[in-house]
Amino acid sequence: MLLPITTDHAETKRAPLANVAIVIVTCLVSLALLHRLDDAVLSVYVDRKGALLEVGFLRHLMLVRSGGLDPLQLVGHTLLHGGGWHLLGNMVLLLCFGNPVNARLGHARYLGLYAVSAAAGGVGWLIFGDGAVAIGASGAVCGVMAAFLVLFPFTRVHVLFWFLGLVLVGAAGVWHLAGLDPSMGLLYVFGALVIGTIALSMLSLAEQAPPEGALLHVLGFRSFPVAGVWVVAWFLGWDVVAVFTRISDQVAHSAHLGGAAAGLAIGFGLALAGFVRGTREDPTLPEVVRLVPPAPIAPIAPAPTPRGSSALPPTRRFGAPALSFDDFARQRRVSA
Repeated sequence: MLLPITTDHAETKRAPLANVAIVIVTCLVSLALLHRLDDAVLSVYVDRKGALLEVGFLRHLMLVRSGGLDPLQLVGHTLLHGGGWHLLGNMVLLLCFGNPVNARLGHARYLGLYAVSAAAGGVGWLIFGDGAVAIGASGAVCGVMAAFLVLFPFTRVHVLFWFLGLVLVGAAGVWHLAGLDPSMGLLYVFGALVIGTIALSMLSLAEQAPPEGALLHVLGFRSFPVAGVWVVAWFLGWDVVAVFTRISDQVAHSAHLGGAAAGLAIGFGLALAGFVRGTREDPTLPEVVRLVPPAPIAPIAPAPTPRGSSALPPTRRFGAPALSFDDFARQRRVSA
């Protein structure tokens, strides 16, 4: 599994207090009500249309077509999650992409973006979903990710994966293809790989400060950088494929696309109207494709020239970013 964990955005105008508050409230409510979200409660709410009182106020926090539309469902469903992993995944993505978006938009606009994306995701599920109950903040999170694509398309995102898990799966596959006894021998190989990976991870900590953190690094996790446009496109592209192929994986893909559509519209609208501007380091997508003028170049004081030297002060140049992070990074270094 690939999980974006952090970004290299240079936005420092404000702390992402609104996004952190959303994460805290969502975690508190989801964990407090987790014990009530069992199969019996959900089946009662879906199958017995007249038994809405059996779930009490939870009916305001679930997306379902039966019993008439409750407007509170359109935002309330973001406060419930089906389990710890469901909650953790959504909140990690929200912290990764929501913090820079919050810093660039401001608190009021960000809260509006989150609420509208949640409602759009809810409408998408109620119209195009399969009629089952849907809970979770993923529709709103996809709206935030889509806004990130507009506001920070070439900002580097660090994506986490479990390197040790890939090693173990590969070793198991080779062992199986070789037709060897998968008993104690395989256990010894796995043990050796685990010990070796952890030992190498601990040694490499002295040479670098891994973006995934020391603990995850030692446990065999690794991260790689990629431009944000590709990360968001991969997530939303999978939702498009899942909707058109009608994949049955118990994921509300139509809610994801509904939230993403709202996030794209809000992000483009604010950028085109001039309410949000990028920077030379982190331009918005409309600035990249020249729909709006790029951010002005900040004046730079010339570096002191040693006496007797004929060296000229460096010039600052900046071209349109290419569609790869390496090219864009090189242009940033030239313009620095």
